[in-house]
Amino acid sequence: FTAMHHPPFRPFRFLEKPERLVAVWQVAPRGNDHNEVTAADFRDWRENLKSFDRLVSHVWWTGNVTGGERPERVLGMQVSADYFDALGLRPALGRIFVVDEDQPGNDRVVLLSWGLWQRRFGGDSGVLGTIMTINGIPRSIIGVMPEGVRYPAPAEMWAPYAPTPETWTSRRAHYLYVTGRLAPGVSLAAARAEITRLSAARAVQYPNTNTNWGANVRPLMRDTAREIEPMLAVLMAAVGFVLLIACANVANLMLVRATGRGRELSIRTALGASRASIVRLVLAEGVVLALAGGALGALLGVFGVDLLHALVPADFRRMIAGFDRMTVNAAVLTFTALLSIGSALLFALLPALRAARGTAGARDSLRSGQTAGGRERHRLRRVLVGAEVALALLLLIGAGLTFRTFRHLGTLPPGFETSGIALTSLALPGRTYA
Repeated sequence: FTAMHHPPFRPFRFLEKPERLVAVWQVAPRGNDHNEVTAADFRDWRENLKSFDRLVSHVWWTGNVTGGERPERVLGMQVSADYFDALGLRPALGRIFVVDEDQPGNDRVVLLSWGLWQRRFGGDSGVLGTIMTINGIPRSIIGVMPEGVRYPAPAEMWAPYAPTPETWTSRRAHYLYVTGRLAPGVSLAAARAEITRLSAARAVQYPNTNTNWGANVRPLMRDTAREIEPMLAVLMAAVGFVLLIACANVANLMLVRATGRGRELSIRTALGASRASIVRLVLAEGVVLALAGGALGALLGVFGVDLLHALVPADFRRMIAGFDRMTVNAAVLTFTALLSIGSALLFALLPALRAARGTAGARDSLRSGQTAGGRERHRLRRVLVGAEVALALLLLIGAGLTFRTFRHLGTLPPGFETSGIALTSLALPGRTYA
């Protein structure tokens, strides 16, 4: 739950009203609903859509940073001038971009992440106005973003995106990532309907490039984690199976304990204890046991999260939004407490009811020295054992198939000879290598 709670559902807590932010994609004719957007279509959206308070874009940007003690290759973003206004982000130092800084010739400025500022400039507050050479182009540092603010992850610097006027007429190159903030009172469904109508109109107007192209609007928080959410859901399902197996096991143990306490419960009944009081007694014991287990689980969870942070490579952590902030917080502890109480009711309720029913023959039990309902208890225990075995078998088969799939993927021939072959890449600055 700690992993599900942070990356997929709360990746960017630093954004202003993140529930109003959406990711906007183009839908390809063949059905892919997460295509980047062309520059001309993005411009049409900004000019015509009323469902969005703001609509901004960004493109990935890799910069060779030179000067200083050592050169460095830094991943960043080139963004619309009002990008940070749309997201509700404010710098810790300096300012953000202003109007017209995304025009050619006015874009020689850059914003740094907190980490890059610390790494290259030692946290010097006098960094504003310093010239930073990126891909051979001098840019003036105008601001530093707050610590922990890296959107989109793993960007470490931001510059205005200032294409030529000809670029804004292109409807073939899909490369812009578009983010929008819904206008007040506008629902997600209304925004989808409006952009669908506009896409249909552009398909008629530009049949050579826009035929059968649509648009898709998704909540930004869920869209950001769409690639890892299915994996986390599978893990949660596996953990749920383990929990059910444990509940069935503990229920069996409590049935055995209730059987051994048959005379005691019969004496309580003979002395005037009601069935409700017997149920409360057994349930209370189950709740105490479950809460103790939940507390131990929460403690292990704290160490588990720390271990996860230590084992996962830093480059991979930066790629997953919210990973570095993943911790066992109040929400996780509340979920653990509720789950513990729910588990107690699940594994202790049947033994409690059976114990209460077993006291119906209290007098006969005291005479014979045996508890009532023994046959039913044995039947219930057999059912629980069968459920345990079935769940364990299902979990084992699933784990085995998953392991086999991953192993098979790692051994599939790619279709060409791979031995003795290495791969590298070079990014050549456009000013030097036209």
